[in-house]
Amino acid sequence: MRQDQNQYPSQLQCRTAELAQLARDLGGAIPAHVEGRDATGWVLVVLGGDGLPTQIRVREGWRQRLAP
Repeated sequence: MRQDQNQYPSQLQCRTAELAQLARDLGGAIPAHVEGRDATGWVLVVLGGDGLPTQIRVREGWRQRLAP
């Protein structure tokens, strides 16, 4: 039982290092930006790497094509 208690800090440190590496890997997988269009193709939204909109574009003539 004492041996298990002595191994716990080492196992915890190893697991913490693995989780830190996973966080770094996931952070590197985030794209710089993402684009998406509505189903009609008249509205374009661009999101930055932080997930916030950087652009919202609506094509000319949308009033004739889209309902409010």
